[in-house]
Amino acid sequence: MALRDITTVQIQHWYVSLAEGTAPYGGEQGSASTLSASSIRSVGKIVLGSILDVAVENRWIDSNPVAKAKVPHDRTVQRRIYLTPQEIRIIAGQMDSANATVVYLLAYTGLRIGEALALRCGDVDLSRNRLNVLRTQSVDANSHLVETLPKGNRTRFVPIPSKLLPMVKTLLEDHGTENYLLRGPRGGRQTTTNWAESHMWAPALRDAGMQDIEGLVIHSLRHTYASLAIKAGADVKRAIGTKRVVYVGGLALWL
Repeated sequence: MALRDITTVQIQHWYVSLAEGTAPYGGEQGSASTLSASSIRSVGKIVLGSILDVAVENRWIDSNPVAKAKVPHDRTVQRRIYLTPQEIRIIAGQMDSANATVVYLLAYTGLRIGEALALRCGDVDLSRNRLNVLRTQSVDANSHLVETLPKGNRTRFVPIPSKLLPMVKTLLEDHGTENYLLRGPRGGRQTTTNWAESHMWAPALRDAGMQDIEGLVIHSLRHTYASLAIKAGADVKRAIGTKRVVYVGGLALWL
């Protein structure tokens, strides 16, 4: 579309379609899911807005049509689910040992699923019992799977709880530093979409009889991590990156 043809009304319609899940996605009409107001603000106000600011500065257009477009309010607030250690074990128990390790890592280290599936064996530092989180999975403008810096463009390290160390060491056996730590059935990369929707997460919830719990998504494991740490007396925002240890359900959470 020519820059001069982009109008505030068109952008407004686009925002609504993103909120309703009807915007074009992957070359087809309709996206995999609706977008929240914050996500729409990121892609619309920040990304598209910044691009069109450059167009204004270069006098290719007179004004930025994004400026007056309003981001739709979230119609529903997704319920946050916090799992108990027993519920985590039940979900993990529906998977093979390698994929069960994914669940435990998400729940007891606070990793995001994209970060976990992007880990290489070389990112495991056994001398310090920690994971170096250097990248995450994401999708580019052409709907291609890519690996980028983690959220906020910041790398970090995440200590591994002592009870998870044997699981992680098992995944390292007979694999080189460039091999993925959490591998697919054929030894290659797993994708977040396949892991979540078809191969592991969704089937595990069905097998555990938890598929109808409203708001229970993979990110619930990250919420659970924060909740368990807070219940154990940790200030998550201040404690991350320190050597403080709290114990929850027999697991040491290094914060």
